[in-house]
Amino acid sequence: MSAGRFTRSRYAAEYTAGAIHPVRVQPESVAASIGGTTNAPPAGAATNPISAKVSGGRRELGLRARRVTMSAPTTTPPTGYLAGGLTTIPALNLAFYNAAVKGAVCSYLGVSFEVVSRSAEVVL
Repeated sequence: MSAGRFTRSRYAAEYTAGAIHPVRVQPESVAASIGGTTNAPPAGAATNPISAKVSGGRRELGLRARRVTMSAPTTTPPTGYLAGGLTTIPALNLAFYNAAVKGAVCSYLGVSFEVVSRSAEVVL
């Protein structure tokens, strides 16, 4: 689900210091925050032309971004989202990923989602 079209952003990779990759995200993913830590892209231009992938098969070559999976509220989910449904977004920076511990509350589309899991970056 999305409140808008995909936009181009940047992803701070962990495999080497200072590596910034282009990534396509939905606008609400960039606006997500956990306890005051936003999912803002890193400053500066991309240093690697290979795009970070958010979804795809486990056997695809490239960089698979860190991801955070959240559960929508069961009472009043945002329009177009299922009550209790899961949403996965890329963690554009390491601080946001570190804040996304199981049970943390994430502000997403102005609503409180609950973090249910997170997946580490994978370089294939």
